[in-house]
Amino acid sequence: MPDCHKCGTKNPEGAQFCSRCGTKLTIFPRLEKKSRKPENSHSELKIQVILALIVLILIIVAILMSFIPGVGIKL
Repeated sequence: MPDCHKCGTKNPEGAQFCSRCGTKLTIFPRLEKKSRKPENSHSELKIQVILALIVLILIIVAILMSFIPGVGIKL
C-alpha cells in the first residue's frame, strides 16, 4: 500500500493519486536486498601493512643486536 507523502494516508495498491488529498503518488520500486560482500581489498591492505611493520621491527632488532657485544649472530 503506497502512503501519501503529503498527508500520510494509506492508499490501495495501484493507486496513482491519494484518496484523501488527491496528491499524485510516487511509487518507488522495491529494492532487493543485496548481500554485502566484505571488502577484501581493504582487509588485504591492512594485513600487508601489519606484515611490513613486523618485518621492519625484526630488521631493526637484528641491527640493534649486532651492536651489542656477545649477542650478535656468530658465523
